[in-house]
Amino acid sequence: MNGMNTGVYLDPMGVAQVGQYPCGQQVSVQIVDEFGQFSHIEVVTMVSPVTTLNFSWW
Repeated sequence: MNGMNTGVYLDPMGVAQVGQYPCGQQVSVQIVDEFGQFSHIEVVTMVSPVTTLNFSWW
């Protein structure tokens, strides 16, 4: 996030939780697959101490 690798591995249709940023801060999230292919970028505003983001398409 924001250029930092979280090291989180997702199962298909999995969910990752983000918790190291303060409420109100915008973060950019992008998924990288095992072949190094990047997904689209989602920009999300943290709304609680732990914000859940669901990717519905690659």
